[in-house]
Amino acid sequence: MAGSLRERSPGRRELRVFIGRDPVTGRPIQITRTYSADRKEPGAGRRAVEKKLAALVASVERGKDGRGRSDLWEPPGRMDGPLRADGA
Repeated sequence: MAGSLRERSPGRRELRVFIGRDPVTGRPIQITRTYSADRKEPGAGRRAVEKKLAALVASVERGKDGRGRSDLWEPPGRMDGPLRADGA
C-alpha cells in the first residue's frame, strides 16, 4: 500500500493513503491527515512527517484507519439484515 505527502504551505504537510475504490462511482477513497512542523520554513519536519506517513500506512494495512477504529471502510449496500420501512 502506498502513501503520499505534499507540502501545503511552509512547515505544513498533507499525508494521504489510498484505501480502495468506491464500488458505485469507481473513485479512489483516501485517508488524509495534516501535520504541522515546529518551524515554518520550506522543508521543515520532513523526516518526522515521513515517519508519520509510514505509521499511517502500517495502520491502514492492519485494517485500521489511523484513529484506532477497526472498521476501516464498509462498502455501501452491505447490511446485516433487511431494511425496514420504519428505519429500525
